[in-house]
Amino acid sequence: MNAWLDRAGGVVTLGRTEWRLPYDGEPLAQYVRAARKDRSFTLDELVRRTGLPTATIRKIEGGATRNPGLFTLLPIWHALGLPVVAFGRVARSPAISKGGTR
Repeated sequence: MNAWLDRAGGVVTLGRTEWRLPYDGEPLAQYVRAARKDRSFTLDELVRRTGLPTATIRKIEGGATRNPGLFTLLPIWHALGLPVVAFGRVARSPAISKGGTR
């Protein structure tokens, strides 16, 4: 079993495929970045698979996008093969002030 599935949060199994669910309060940025790295996707590969701009994915993974929309997250979830049930378990990034700090 790989490290992705070993972390707390629970595992969803469908057939032979298993996905790690986010643990309570896990930041969206951390969950998406960990999923991408677990699948050995580069940022460029995720951009290619989603059709989203590089800057958008960087902002999501960096926590700079406090509340990305569903139509932004769905291509990421699909490209990474993440379970839809994980949507409700990830914590959104805190708002970023005008000064650029959290």
